[in-house]
Amino acid sequence: MRLRGPYKMTVREPRYLTAGPGYVLASGSDGMAVLRDGRVLWASLTIRPEVLPVPLDGDRFLLTARSRNDREIRLYCADVETGRRVLP
Repeated sequence: MRLRGPYKMTVREPRYLTAGPGYVLASGSDGMAVLRDGRVLWASLTIRPEVLPVPLDGDRFLLTARSRNDREIRLYCADVETGRRVLP
């Protein structure tokens, strides 16, 4: 299964699906995508969760991902619609 986002980013082989309230998080070794109402909201090849993402509510989820230098694993809260981090 391939999930292509609106900017032609494609997650080729998502291995894990996590259902949230009204959306589905699909992740794997090659990236992550979010689906809602039968369409892909966004897909990212750079976001590769270390463990399954945790849905929080209808518009946010938690995930852990490696830092850019691959030395740290960080906890992020992200927006479902955009995939961008939500800062406290």
